[in-house]
Amino acid sequence: TVTVSVGNGTYTAGIDSVGPWTGGGEVFFTGNTATPASCIINSTGLPCFRLQGSLPGRFVIQGFKMTATAAQPLIYNVATGAVWFGSVECSTTTGYQIAGAVPGATVLGFGSMTTSSGCSGVFYAAAGALVSVNGMTITLTGTPAYTGAFAFATRLGFLSAEAMTFSGSATGARFYVDLNSVIYTGTGGSATYFTGDVAGT
Repeated sequence: TVTVSVGNGTYTAGIDSVGPWTGGGEVFFTGNTATPASCIINSTGLPCFRLQGSLPGRFVIQGFKMTATAAQPLIYNVATGAVWFGSVECSTTTGYQIAGAVPGATVLGFGSMTTSSGCSGVFYAAAGALVSVNGMTITLTGTPAYTGAFAFATRLGFLSAEAMTFSGSATGARFYVDLNSVIYTGTGGSATYFTGDVAGT
């Protein structure tokens, strides 16, 4: 297991992993888990964290505030394998904030996250990927506006979002699901489970 500890500050490039690492262990990128806004990744043209190829072990992201200048997810798993995230603040992007988009890609949330800016939406699962954010606490600040939907599953994507807690409000569609995809919210879920002010589709 390797941990990369990132000091407070603002960084203009993130991580673009294009293939498996040697050894098969876990890789942790850890910023400031107590105050993620003290450790900012402001990526230009690319996601803050993009994983491609295959992952031989868990890739864990925690303790960052993330922004992107392009229509890119902030955390984007297009690899076979698991990316975990928690204790993060997702801010400006014109794309979705957290995304998995190839068969075998898994994105798993733990603990809490803050979403603090308008975007296409927060969670995106597509093309056979799994995005699981069960039990997470989501804090919304500044009433972000979603141009797509808070939660979006398409093309056999599976979004599991059971037993979540939401604080704050947003505008835009609560969810959108199509093309043989599933959004699962457990026995306590309903059409108004996700945040937003427009009905889901």
